[in-house]
Amino acid sequence: MSPIYRPIFVVAGFMSLALGVVGIFLPLLPTTPFLLLSAFCFSKGSPRWHAWLLSQPHLGPAIADWNRHGVVRPRAKVVCLSLMAVTLVYTVGFATFPIYGRGLVLLICSWVAVFVGTRPSHPRAEPTPVPLSQSQPPV
Repeated sequence: MSPIYRPIFVVAGFMSLALGVVGIFLPLLPTTPFLLLSAFCFSKGSPRWHAWLLSQPHLGPAIADWNRHGVVRPRAKVVCLSLMAVTLVYTVGFATFPIYGRGLVLLICSWVAVFVGTRPSHPRAEPTPVPLSQSQPPV
């Protein structure tokens, strides 16, 4: 990586990290994509900040699971889907948003729910290799 681009990746990493942290408290601002983006940017711009992010007890394991296996942990799925349900009930039932705003929230939450729900919850088990001594001889 060219030294010219490293500060750009570090700044982008901090910006996406900030948006991800804000997204923890704002239901319509997604947290996970911004955290994954910050991990990517830090991996390109600063190995030290990348290691720091992955070492965080609440954020690091989820990012590592996603990077290695494309997995969203079951607890994260439940929290995500529950908060989206609360947001939908409030937005559609009680908020005074125009109809297109309600429709947009419904569309976004539906898409995110399908995406999160279809991600695996646990890494796939790797097939165990059969030692050569136990394999069948060629015919």
